[in-house]
Amino acid sequence: MWPLYDKRGLPWPLFDKQGRPRTWVVIPLFVFMTAAYILVAIAVTLYFGLAYAEIYWILSGFFLFLLAAGLFAFIMKRRQEAKTR
Repeated sequence: MWPLYDKRGLPWPLFDKQGRPRTWVVIPLFVFMTAAYILVAIAVTLYFGLAYAEIYWILSGFFLFLLAAGLFAFIMKRRQEAKTR
């Protein structure tokens, strides 16, 4: 079992030893988040019809954007912390 954090306090799967985000973790994360979003959106569209689906697409797209922006900010903040250590 791998430790959750390395000696510098960085979560080990997200960053390499130089503090750079690992693309093999970050890119699939965005791909799976987007795929889950699309699958749920299709299910909502088919189940509720277009009236609810329009609201869902707008709101969930906005929250997906906030989630992606938050993940990006977290990664950049941790990368900056790794550079200062």
